Amino acid sequence: MYKRQGLNLPILDLIIKTPIILSDILIALLLYRIIKSVSRGEKAAKYAYTTWLLNPYVIWMSSIWGMFDAIPTLFIVLSTYYLLQNKIYKSALTLSIATLYKLYPIILLPINALLIIKRERKIKKAVKYFIISTGIIILVIFIAYFVFALYFGQEPISLSVKLTYNLFVKRASPDWEGKNIIAGLTPLIILQNKLGATNIPVSPILLSTGLTIMMIKLVRNKEITNDTILSYITATHFIIYMTYTVVNPQYFIWVLPLLLILSARKNTIIKYLHWIISLIPLLTIICGYDLSYHISPYFIAEYQGIRISSETLASSIALTIFYIASIKLIFLKEKVHAKVGSYDVQVE
Repeated sequence: MYKRQGLNLPILDLIIKTPIILSDILIALLLYRIIKSVSRGEKAAKYAYTTWLLNPYVIWMSSIWGMFDAIPTLFIVLSTYYLLQNKIYKSALTLSIATLYKLYPIILLPINALLIIKRERKIKKAVKYFIISTGIIILVIFIAYFVFALYFGQEPISLSVKLTYNLFVKRASPDWEGKNIIAGLTPLIILQNKLGATNIPVSPILLSTGLTIMMIKLVRNKEITNDTILSYITATHFIIYMTYTVVNPQYFIWVLPLLLILSARKNTIIKYLHWIISLIPLLTIICGYDLSYHISPYFIAEYQGIRISSETLASSIALTIFYIASIKLIFLKEKVHAKVGSYDVQVE
């Protein structure tokens, strides 16, 4: 069917997904550069580079599912890198670009501005950072609405103001009418039956509370290091996940590069956190969707009904972990005996 219409679907898929895949590659290169510069560790830099590119979750989201979350994530990592390098204006610019792709990075604005105040002891720099970022975001969105309103013969100014307002205010809840849609990997799922589609702004209230607590903690912080900057920016992502009414599986792409940088800077335990966070949405997708959904209709025209129940998947993973742990334990015991044996020989 696609060939008769002159459309080669695999090529079309590749064209659409190419910017996303390129973003993944650029994130890997940026991770290598950041980790090598801030921790001076070649091994850690290579680990982050390879881990990002070979992470099944990242591959699934970008190359198979075609979610574009890697693009704003790239600009978030770039903005963080510039902030670490004390390049304030470049950080503000890249943060605004990230926000123009997805709105969530705007939450980082007050955190980044406060980090600048604490590190530089200059409120003026933080104000400039805030103005540059918000100015670019609002101006670009307003101009885009303005141009389309003119093109379709509508009154441009009032309509552009209204649509810009709706984007930032009503979308925050996150329905266009300001109502709550509760879905995905959010702890607010417990409120689903009670809130339904009411227009109580649950996310803005909880998110503001979380950010306020985070900023109070930051104000009390006496020394601002690179680790401090990375920690607060990373933690802010988890506040979003915890307080937003809709957390889709692809949203976890946002925080993974930051966790890889932190694991190189602080401790290796965060490496395990990185893999756990990769595994949770991946398992959610495997259990929640027909697996043939992720295959191009060029190859499979209809859904095949390939589903794996969460109980079956959990049992399989638990058994796999148990068997791997058993093998590890066997070889660990053998190694201990070898050491004890060599020690006995030396004593004799």
